[in-house]
Amino acid sequence: MSPSLAPLIPLLVIAAGPPCRADVLTDAAEAVSQGSSYAMPAGPLGLIVFGCKKDQQVGRRMVDAVVGAAATAEVLKVVTHARRPNDPKARDGFPSGHAAAAWALAESASMENPKVRPYAYTAAALVTWSRVQVKDHSVLQALAGAALGYALGHASARSQGGLFQGLFVKGRVKHHPPHKHTHPAPATSPPPTDTAPAPQVQGAVLDAPPSVVLWETRW
Repeated sequence: MSPSLAPLIPLLVIAAGPPCRADVLTDAAEAVSQGSSYAMPAGPLGLIVFGCKKDQQVGRRMVDAVVGAAATAEVLKVVTHARRPNDPKARDGFPSGHAAAAWALAESASMENPKVRPYAYTAAALVTWSRVQVKDHSVLQALAGAALGYALGHASARSQGGLFQGLFVKGRVKHHPPHKHTHPAPATSPPPTDTAPAPQVQGAVLDAPPSVVLWETRW
């Protein structure tokens, strides 16, 4: 499955029809919706506390993604001031915070460990469906939350230090030893000397110190 098609999963689930009226589905949706409030924070925290080093990295990445998604969703709720289907007085309907958190967790975990992608996407789709089924959010609000969570989860996984630049995630920084560049040794030249060459007189070198001639006599 292509990761770019992930946000379409809740759309396919929800677009199958309007919210079902069967009590069994409503009860199941209530269980999923309420249970996700405890399962979503417990999952990454459990990995961090009890997991191995690799699991701890996955857990930190999930925390980074879900905190970013939840914070962004809360800001959008305040800005948009949208109503909820089951409570017109409530003005925090857009987007779905549960859907945003679920898809942030699912995508961040899937990017760290692709083997869990089918299970993570299925769980996130169920959470998104449950929010519509219990009429806490409209289809548009749920899909907006899913898209937001998926985008931030993907961005967190692609970043070295996560969305919060190292607050939760230890970046995958690889330290490479510096390259040793070898340069050819410069050609050696004889050291400079301060002594001037001795003057030559008719091919002979005068090594003696200079002297003063007072007179010259032929015998």
